[in-house]
Amino acid sequence: QDDESIICDKCSGGFERQLVIGSETLEFLRRSSHENLETLSADRPSRAALMQAREVTARVRRSFLNHELKSYGVIQETLGSL
Repeated sequence: QDDESIICDKCSGGFERQLVIGSETLEFLRRSSHENLETLSADRPSRAALMQAREVTARVRRSFLNHELKSYGVIQETLGSL
C-alpha cells in the first residue's frame, strides 16, 4: 500500500503510517461529497467521526499542496531553462 490509499482497519495490516478511519467517518465523508449542509446536519456524526474526518481532510490538503509545490518547482526549472 502507498501512503495515499484509504483502506479499512481490517485490511491495514498494522501499517505504521496508517490512520485508522472508522466506518462512521467514511460514511460521513461519502455523504459530504453529495449532500448539502442542511441534510448533513440532520444526521450528525459523532464528535470522534468529525475529528477523524478533520484529520483525513488535513492530510489530503497537505498531500495535494506538496504535489502542487513540486509541480510548480518543475515548471519554474523548465521555464528557467528556456
